[in-house]
Amino acid sequence: MIREILCTSTEPSFVEHVTKTVPMYCCTTVSQLPELPKGYSARCLRPEDYETILTGVWYKDFDFVKSVKRVLALGALSVGVEDSSGKLVAWTLQHMSGMLGMTFVIPEHRNKKLGKYVTVALTQKMIAQDGFCLAGIEEKNSVSVALHEGVGFTKMDQPFHIGMYYHNGFDVNIQHLRMPSQAGKNWK
Repeated sequence: MIREILCTSTEPSFVEHVTKTVPMYCCTTVSQLPELPKGYSARCLRPEDYETILTGVWYKDFDFVKSVKRVLALGALSVGVEDSSGKLVAWTLQHMSGMLGMTFVIPEHRNKKLGKYVTVALTQKMIAQDGFCLAGIEEKNSVSVALHEGVGFTKMDQPFHIGMYYHNGFDVNIQHLRMPSQAGKNWK
C-alpha cells in the first residue's frame, strides 16, 4: 500500500515503474553501531558514487536502478565507508520507496563488519526519521538475511508488494515516495 505520493504535477497520470513481491523485514530497534576498523571512515553517498554502486548489484539492468542516481542527487539517506585512500568500499541507501537497500561491500574489504556498520548506521537514521526501517530481501540472499536479522530486523509474516510509480513521460516531478509510520502499528 502506498500511503503517500507527493508531487508538484496536477496531472493524475502515473505509470508503474517496478513491481515486485519480496520478503519484507522490519526493524524498530537496531543493535549498537559497531566501530569502524582503523583506516576506514564513514560518509554519505554522493551522486558521483553511482557508477561504483552499480558494480555491487547483479540487477544493475533493472529499470529502478536508474532512480539511484536521482535518489543520491536528492540527498536520500545513505551511508558509505571509504578506505584510507578515499575509495568507496561499502554502502547502503534508502530507495525512493523508502526502504533500505543496495547494501554491498567490495570483496577485498569483507569480513571487517563494514556491511554491519553501514546497515546499522542507515537503520538508525531511518528509525529516527520514520520510527521504523524496512528492507526487502530475496530469500536466496542468505548472507543479507542473516546480517539484517543479526542487527534486529524481523521478517514480516504478510506478503508485501512493492510498486513505484512515476509521472507519465518522465519522473522529474516526483519529490518523495514513502510509507510513514503509524503510532501503535504492530508489524509482524
